[in-house]
Amino acid sequence: MQPSTHRQQDKDHNHIGALAIRHTLPRESQQLAADLLSQKEALKGHNGVQDALAQLVQGGLVVELPDQRFFVRRQSYKEVCNQYELVMVLLGYAIDLLQNTQLSAADVNSREPHSTAPDNRLPAMPCPKILAQITSDLFESVARQAGNEGIINLIKKTNDQLFYVRLCECTLLEDVEHELAVLCNLYTKNNFGKFWTFLAKYHARRFKILPEIMALL
Repeated sequence: MQPSTHRQQDKDHNHIGALAIRHTLPRESQQLAADLLSQKEALKGHNGVQDALAQLVQGGLVVELPDQRFFVRRQSYKEVCNQYELVMVLLGYAIDLLQNTQLSAADVNSREPHSTAPDNRLPAMPCPKILAQITSDLFESVARQAGNEGIINLIKKTNDQLFYVRLCECTLLEDVEHELAVLCNLYTKNNFGKFWTFLAKYHARRFKILPEIMALL
């Protein structure tokens, strides 16, 4: 396969993946054939779109019907609970790794510069998409700094699964930008103990309103 073909497939996958995690692909009531999706999104080639959708089916973001129709899969209450819990477990492992290595701040920063993560200077009046993306970037950065590829890959997958959920959170919760600013500030200062304590409170708020979140999904 030519490099240009690989690049196009990656482009198709990334583009359709971005649509899927934001729930801008069709839902069950509005299924769309892959060839129509290819035309609508001006992507290059039906086969490339099919391959990208097949990867998203494997990742659990998209459902395929027997007649080659696809739609974004609606998550259940239990699945969202499990994803929240998985994030906590994964970040807990990452924080344990960071604390137990007993590295100096300079050593930690040399493994994964904090400049790759958001800081506590959030834009004025950030929209839900920005807040959801900052959350994903922050959690992935924590995983990367811990240096465990398994944790990194699982956090990436969970971030995708929770992206639309986090958009819904922002419509129901106040001061989400303040929460993220606190988390980013604690992270950039390597204050992982307080980071973990605040992260537990962060998720407790979301568990409390999960029925309301599910009504929006």
